[in-house]
Amino acid sequence: MGIIMKKSSYNSKGKSLLVNYFIKNPDIIVSADDIYQTLIQECENINLTTVYRNLDKLVQDNIIMVFTSDDRKKSGYKFVGEKSYTSRLQLHE
Repeated sequence: MGIIMKKSSYNSKGKSLLVNYFIKNPDIIVSADDIYQTLIQECENINLTTVYRNLDKLVQDNIIMVFTSDDRKKSGYKFVGEKSYTSRLQLHE
């Protein structure tokens, strides 16, 4: 399954790592720190700031959704999927 990024999107290594992470784990809600720890264990050279920056971009691109706790102290991210992403993109064209 491939994700089609918006034409104006810049596809960095960090962004690709996160998209691949969500493709491999489509049914879980996960924190930025959990993603970071997994990527580090897989010997990926990435820092936590890069993870957060790219999560924000993926939320804006409607590739993932963000869930925030009522006290706004915790956030979780979940893969939306290619079908939902391309449907939303077509609605805006």
